[in-house]
Amino acid sequence: MYTASLPERRWVGHPAIRAGSAEWMQMALLTVGLAGLPVSLTSHSQTDFPLSGSIEMTYGTPYLLSLGLSKSLMSLVWLAGPMSGLVTQPLVGIISDRSRLRRRRPFIIAGAVITSVALIVLGWTRELVGVFTSNEERLARWTAVCAVLSIYAIDFAINAVQGASRAIIVDTLPQQKQHLGNAWAGKMMGFGQIIGCFMGYVKLTSFLSFLGNTQLKIICVLGALSLLSSVSITCYYVQERVLIEKSTSLDSSLQVFSSLWYTLRNLPPRIKAICHITFASWIGWFPFLSYSSTWVGEIYVRSQNFSKAHLDDDKVAQIARSGSSALLIYSCVSFASSLLLPYVIVPTTQKFSRLAPYQPNLLTGWIISIFIFSAAMLTAPWVKSVYLSTLLVSICGPSWAMTIFAPFALLSLEIHRLGQDNIPLSRIPQEEPLDNSEDSDDTDTLYLRHSLDDHRPVSKFSTSASDLSGSFLGIFNIFVVSPQFVITFISSIVFAILEPGQSAELTEGTIEENGLNAIAVILGIGGCASFGAGVFGWNVRKWWFIEE
Repeated sequence: MYTASLPERRWVGHPAIRAGSAEWMQMALLTVGLAGLPVSLTSHSQTDFPLSGSIEMTYGTPYLLSLGLSKSLMSLVWLAGPMSGLVTQPLVGIISDRSRLRRRRPFIIAGAVITSVALIVLGWTRELVGVFTSNEERLARWTAVCAVLSIYAIDFAINAVQGASRAIIVDTLPQQKQHLGNAWAGKMMGFGQIIGCFMGYVKLTSFLSFLGNTQLKIICVLGALSLLSSVSITCYYVQERVLIEKSTSLDSSLQVFSSLWYTLRNLPPRIKAICHITFASWIGWFPFLSYSSTWVGEIYVRSQNFSKAHLDDDKVAQIARSGSSALLIYSCVSFASSLLLPYVIVPTTQKFSRLAPYQPNLLTGWIISIFIFSAAMLTAPWVKSVYLSTLLVSICGPSWAMTIFAPFALLSLEIHRLGQDNIPLSRIPQEEPLDNSEDSDDTDTLYLRHSLDDHRPVSKFSTSASDLSGSFLGIFNIFVVSPQFVITFISSIVFAILEPGQSAELTEGTIEENGLNAIAVILGIGGCASFGAGVFGWNVRKWWFIEE
């Protein structure tokens, strides 16, 4: 049984989705905000971000290299992701747990707005810096600085969106629908990633030049628009229950950090196991998400024996598009897998199914996917052709679909199980409404209860584990981002040894045909760590179903 050292809380309202009664529509409205994250990330690299994430994954690394950053320095720039996740998600999670202002939605909206502004700045860094200086040397230096700061702003802001968007799923859905809700989250992120990679693959300057004169500018605009529109839909249709207790200023602020520390030190066994598996597996996933597009692009340039004359003026777009083709296939495979997974994987509440042992449960399927990803990454250093590198990236699609689905579903189920072991969630009487704007007819609103009594209004004070969903998800994210510091440090060393200096492909137009590819070596190192995660997870299966 899990109990947190927190004051009792009083709530008003109840979680609901204000739309038609069709379940698929309810799930789509609840999770559509996650679809905009991958598109806006096409420009650099992150974890859970489909449309936004695709921007980062496809264009971030080539763009920074084109500005003259060395690969070892560039790997340090990508510390923005783990740093923001380490700080932003846990704080947003625990603060939104205690928030009296619509709980999760203010963080989603604020994060989306900041991300969108930073995306526009990223696309127009040279023009913005050019307003203040015309000196070429200063222009180049400050353009790089501005681009790096934009990436940091994107990462910090979008982590707030991600954490709150994940938490709102846990808050809104009852335990029996957590599996389905997280499956829909995976579908939305897969769909957003396809759109983001497709935008990176197509030469948008041919027909959307009014949005910008380079591929990156156009994608940044589209990413910002997609993120704002998708999160607006979720925030409009999803209704939350809200905390109505009064805080005590300094004591309340101190409780944020003491509660986070207490929860981190006293994680329940299953949640701790999920975090440990995630930690090791993300040593492999981070370099894959950050560098796979650039890796395929470099293999493409080397295999074609290009010279400087063959590279057009928009070198970033040319190399990024070659990598985008691999990511597009990978995204399609991942999306298709996310559609099939709910039918192939049985909920982990069931140890066996009618098709057992052929139909794995959620935990087993996740572990198998980690082994598949590990095998693919371990072969990366020996791949020299575009075809094989594209195949290797594509093979990781089903594993990524499980990565953005299984741990969150397992975590959500465990949070609700712990909550049921303590005090069941229930709603405050409707005589204390949130406000008139949140009220709607029962025919247009689906009330998703966590209590077995769906209709009788009951007043409760609760400090159960399920009230701490934002805190648990924030702590889980610490185990996602902390291994990224480890692999970033290793990456800097590998780049400094194997490929010191600036990228020849993106700055000089010359091609290095021989020698080890540093990115491939880093992918292989990540594969070793992921294999360790799989072995640990396989051992966890032995005690997972034993009742505590």
